[in-house]
Amino acid sequence: MALEAYLKAGPTGGGRYKRPLGFYIALCGVLTFYMFLLGGFKGLIEAQPEGLLAPWLERAGSSREAFVNDVDGWMSLLATPILSLFYAGISAPFLIWWSGLDRRKGLRATFVLLNVWTIPIVLLGPLPFLPLFQGYAGLFFQLVFVISFLRVGEGLWFQTWLGGIAKGLLLCVVLLIGAVVGMQPVLYLSLAGASLAG
Repeated sequence: MALEAYLKAGPTGGGRYKRPLGFYIALCGVLTFYMFLLGGFKGLIEAQPEGLLAPWLERAGSSREAFVNDVDGWMSLLATPILSLFYAGISAPFLIWWSGLDRRKGLRATFVLLNVWTIPIVLLGPLPFLPLFQGYAGLFFQLVFVISFLRVGEGLWFQTWLGGIAKGLLLCVVLLIGAVVGMQPVLYLSLAGASLAG
């Protein structure tokens, strides 16, 4: 089992695997590429109060449509790397607490879990991000996360399947909170980037 090798034989599992953090960054890079190709944040941008967008739009000196397109591009570029940091930061304390591992091994195990979660999403390509599937993507991502948690965490983060499902669902809620909080810097950095680019 990969996680056991990482914990017993070091950050490369005794030379058998890539470092979990580096592999996670690579996976997030692929997801960023998908998002950059497809966009998809216009609805979120348009839902913002006019008082929030107006100063940035004025600073950009461009049309509203062009500005929204620019913000969408920036958000597509920034969302995955920033949210991935929030996912790791908000889930690691729970995983370290449940496992009793030291901080270094606990973080390593966290990134192993995030990798197991992200690989199926990457393998699906841009499909989950297409407008036709976006309504189901959130539920799919959460289901894949719980399955990933159950697959790699038995004996480390939980002892029984019922406990594993409960903890997996709790972590889903935690990750949703991380996504909501993490979207704030994504939005504001994107507004700043679009206003400067204009």
